[in-house]
Amino acid sequence: MGKSRMNLLDVRAVVKELQVLVGLRVANIYNLSAKTYVIKFSSKDKKIMLLMESGTRLHITEYEREKDRIPSNFCMKLRKHVRALRLESLQMIGLDRVVDLKFGSGESAFHIIFELYASGNLILTDYDLNIVVLLRTHSFGAKTREEETDRVAVREKYPLATTHQTLHFPSTEELQSVIETKRAPGSSSSAAASEATEEVVEEATEQTRSKKKNKQDEGLLLKNVLAESLQFGTELVEHCMIEAGIKSKALVTDDLQAKLPDLARAIQEAGAILTRLGTEPLPGFIAAKSNKVGEESVEMYLEFLPILLSQHDATQEYKGCEFKQFPSFNAAVDEFFSKQEAQKDEVKVLKEKGKAWDKVERVKEHHRSTLEALQKEQDLNRVKAELIEGHLEIVDAVINTINIELAKGYCACEWLQSVSGVVLCCATAIQVNSALRHGLGYAVAAGEGGDKEGQRCCPPDLSTQARDKSRHHPVEPRPLTSPRHPQGARAEPRAPAN
Repeated sequence: MGKSRMNLLDVRAVVKELQVLVGLRVANIYNLSAKTYVIKFSSKDKKIMLLMESGTRLHITEYEREKDRIPSNFCMKLRKHVRALRLESLQMIGLDRVVDLKFGSGESAFHIIFELYASGNLILTDYDLNIVVLLRTHSFGAKTREEETDRVAVREKYPLATTHQTLHFPSTEELQSVIETKRAPGSSSSAAASEATEEVVEEATEQTRSKKKNKQDEGLLLKNVLAESLQFGTELVEHCMIEAGIKSKALVTDDLQAKLPDLARAIQEAGAILTRLGTEPLPGFIAAKSNKVGEESVEMYLEFLPILLSQHDATQEYKGCEFKQFPSFNAAVDEFFSKQEAQKDEVKVLKEKGKAWDKVERVKEHHRSTLEALQKEQDLNRVKAELIEGHLEIVDAVINTINIELAKGYCACEWLQSVSGVVLCCATAIQVNSALRHGLGYAVAAGEGGDKEGQRCCPPDLSTQARDKSRHHPVEPRPLTSPRHPQGARAEPRAPAN
């Protein structure tokens, strides 16, 4: 379930309601996108906007939509030939989803032919159906350029002969013949299915086999086979099957012999539905269902319908749906697509908001990590300060010794040994390690086995090259300040304690 384009029943219903446009003049033509155009009709007392989206929909709209500021070349062509002309007729061509709008009369007339099947098309022709301009070029029933017979292109004549002009109601025997042809092992579809099956067994994985089987089953669905044969449309065929007591998912391989007479009778009665849609003004319907999004319930539009058929009550897929009624089918279609467009805009806004919130969260996370790092650094500095305050005598002695050694111009390796001796004289080995590791940033070698004979102790970050450089180019001595003295005061150097 879920509908995005018009089917046969929809086109018949909307063409009947669009007859109100006949006799009105074209005021202007606008393009909303590469495939969507709006024709503005006007008279003395009213203005009507006809929206056409190639391959998707055709209806009168009451909603304002944003137009392209610069019209496309195709739009300019339509304006050149059709603007200011009167709409003389609007009709469905045969039983196909093709609508012919005739503007003007005689040899000055132009036709806009609107196709709603396959990829759709919008074609402008002259009075004799010679194509002037169109959205896309294609051909009927040809896979290669050499096989082309009815080509839809500029300066070609539009092939009306390719459309289905009459409605055929098959008998029981004809239905049986269609089913047997599809069942036959020699049929093209069966041969293709057989080849696909062999290929699946030999090469495909289990997942691929499942997909192939589902595709094969869809080709053997009775409603798809009859829709292709009868040109009724899948919806109406499914209605006939349910009326005949056949399940909507039935395959042509099922035993259907006993129910074929009832199916033939239901198809005969379905002709009355088509006639009714093309002649009587009928209300429109929208199938809606409420979905839970978080804690809120959101109403979603699933389908627009010109008439309620048997499957709308009998099948599981419509369970829980509400069928909202509108005064006309055109109003239902306009409401359906307008709400879809609004929902798309809402989704777009929500995505943009989501991106903005993601950016905010990333900034917050960066700030949190920065604050945590600063907090850790603050805690570490507090520990260092507490250690210094708890060992002021040791720190004063170390600073005094360093200042004396700096004044003498000794390198770091030499005065560090003196510092180690001072510290060992003033505190235990544990106090030395604790004070120097946390307070000065490195451990004295004397406290970690570095006081062996012939072994020097240097700060971990002082490389051999740096030590050599310091011997030849001594750094200007910078006396250290004792924590006992105020900031900025210089500690007087004193001799180390014996």
